Amino acid sequence: MKEDTKHTELIDLTIKKMANEASQADLDRLAVLLADDPANQSIYDEQVRTWELTAKAKGISNQEIEEEWNRLDQAIDELPLKKSSFSLMKIAAAITVILVSSFLAFQLLFNTGDVEIIADQLIKTQLEDGSQITLDMNTQLSYSKNFNKEKREVILSGEAFFEIARDTEKPFIIHVQNTDIQVLGTSFNVKAEKKSAVTEVVVVTGKVQVSHLSNRVTLLPGEKAVVNKKTGKLFKIQNDDPNFQSWKTKNFIFSDLPLSEVVTLLNDVYGESIYLKTNRASNCPVTVSFEGQSLDSIVKVLANTLDLTVEKSSKGFIIDGDGCE
Repeated sequence: MKEDTKHTELIDLTIKKMANEASQADLDRLAVLLADDPANQSIYDEQVRTWELTAKAKGISNQEIEEEWNRLDQAIDELPLKKSSFSLMKIAAAITVILVSSFLAFQLLFNTGDVEIIADQLIKTQLEDGSQITLDMNTQLSYSKNFNKEKREVILSGEAFFEIARDTEKPFIIHVQNTDIQVLGTSFNVKAEKKSAVTEVVVVTGKVQVSHLSNRVTLLPGEKAVVNKKTGKLFKIQNDDPNFQSWKTKNFIFSDLPLSEVVTLLNDVYGESIYLKTNRASNCPVTVSFEGQSLDSIVKVLANTLDLTVEKSSKGFIIDGDGCE
């Protein structure tokens, strides 16, 4: 197959994938093209990145959309027709991205009925179908104003715990970057933070299907799906993290966990700062449980248990001492 034909096919399949219109055969073919040439992966990543950014865009003005279309018109007029087919295909890919971006911006501007929830603290919300979702701070959830009429679909960025009301006729689908999570009625945790190298799904009850490109796994209670954002690999393992819901419950179980890892988790859950003044106590093993205690209380227990000192300043908690050494 010629290179220009391959790139045309890649663009078409990428758009289908992002619009949730791709068949299984389309997804399989897309996976083959991405594995075939690193350049294909670069084009795909750029299209996906632009789609995601524009899908979440806010406050786009009419003037900005008009300027975008003017740039597109100029790009078309200035197409270097004597360039190689590969160069033309790269231009076509760029134009496709602009078209998609402009269309989505238009949709966002005039479809004001869509719902978007941005959590600046831990919040719990109930959807029209009775499903309950707990959102961690700095998490964003969005869905159509027509949610539950014909389908149940949401878009997530961040971390959330889902308790889905069962509906065998309308599966509940969560879109997370290039990953889709589909359920009928179950409870599970999704961690899809932009800064993280992986997306994780842990099932508590029921059954969950996780799809990434042409790969798919089915999870049962106690199992975890992990998507590596860089390699695109999806795999299933047993969940061995007792603290995967700590951000929601404020309950912790530490068993011979190094103090440095305990501090990292506590900082993430409470959104505050604990500093180890020196590295002397970093590897001290911590074995203790906490249930809904304040961060002040937890830090004091850790300091007393490991024979450390703790000082609270405007920057957070500062832990010092020789500890277990």
